[in-house]
Amino acid sequence: MRRRETQQRKRALVGLKRTAGMDWMLGPLVRVIRSWKHVLDAVMLEMGRMVAESVMLMEREGRGRAGLLSDRPGVSEMGP
Repeated sequence: MRRRETQQRKRALVGLKRTAGMDWMLGPLVRVIRSWKHVLDAVMLEMGRMVAESVMLMEREGRGRAGLLSDRPGVSEMGP
């Protein structure tokens, strides 16, 4: 059954190549690839912004807590 389907697909592809060539597929394929690349670039840019914002927030919190830390041994930030 699969062999017959494979042969039918191959015959159909040969027929398409004869009638229109592979150029008919090139335009839409390039457009799809470009649009996905734009989407991927936008996602990566947003992820980079989120990472940078998180790092800056952690640094700011670290500086703010520096004055709160106790110099006494045995006393932690979280309590006794």
